[in-house]
Amino acid sequence: MDVLSRHINATGDIHERIELYFAMGQVYEQALENPDRAIEAYSDILSFDPDHTQALDALARLYEQIESWNKAADVMRRLVELVDDATYKVSVVYRLGRIHEEHLNDSDVAEEQYQHALATNPRTSTQ
Repeated sequence: MDVLSRHINATGDIHERIELYFAMGQVYEQALENPDRAIEAYSDILSFDPDHTQALDALARLYEQIESWNKAADVMRRLVELVDDATYKVSVVYRLGRIHEEHLNDSDVAEEQYQHALATNPRTSTQ
């Protein structure tokens, strides 16, 4: 990881930095199973590109994994604003509804999210 960190600090190219932070996040998440450090790496991407959907997707997944429900919901709301793929959007909105229902005890918002998922693509299965 020191090599990636040094490379990030040595390059002035924003796109290269984003790619390196993403690679670092993947290593921390998958190989080292360190969600906290993965979250740091993916969050660093957002300081350069706040609309980076892959980083937002990874953050949503990791926040769910560590049961940081409010942060997961915040990231998912941002992600829904940015993605165009209806199937993916339905999946994220459904997850968002489930978080509100099961973990944030907000059945009204959960119902809104479920309805939004159905309105986005009623033929898509969310299970």
